[in-house]
Amino acid sequence: MKTILFLIAAFCLLSPVQADILIYKQNIGITRTGGGDISKSKTTGWTLLDPINAPETNAMAIVAVDAALRTFIVEKPASTNDFEIQTLDAGTAKTYTVLAIYGGGFRGMTMKGLDRLIRHSSGTVTAPRSLAVNGSDIFQFATDGPLYFDEYKGTATFDVVNSQIAKAENLDMDGAIQKLREILIAKGFVEN
Repeated sequence: MKTILFLIAAFCLLSPVQADILIYKQNIGITRTGGGDISKSKTTGWTLLDPINAPETNAMAIVAVDAALRTFIVEKPASTNDFEIQTLDAGTAKTYTVLAIYGGGFRGMTMKGLDRLIRHSSGTVTAPRSLAVNGSDIFQFATDGPLYFDEYKGTATFDVVNSQIAKAENLDMDGAIQKLREILIAKGFVEN
């Protein structure tokens, strides 16, 4: 039985369905230390992945939403050196997908999840249903200002509805981002 599941999973990895844009709802807590204070905040939004076209620069994006301020920002990597999407063999027919977003020095964020078969509008895809999010950044807002240290912890869960919309409308990465942008603007959010 494990062999059959492994073969099905391997087939799905090679299937053209995998080229779909995978959209994940994210919920990330941020603890900021520095400048004489410790504060906590939360960001929501989406992480978009196109694992087949990685490492192209257009293979991932993050739409980060600050609900309290009613704002959002679209973050896309500037180069293929800024991120990596990998599949890791964990043995016993288990694979994990890992997204690493690089910063510099002690900076960066990772998202990791156990691959599963997920029903999608045109069949199934092999991808994580959820991703654990961890990471940190150390930075200054101004060159002569105080240092700040941000710690990230949260989850990203496969967004069936928006992934199916992207598939049904045959959207590429830019089209999927634009669709999410339109949803947010219609709800009164402003892009930073």
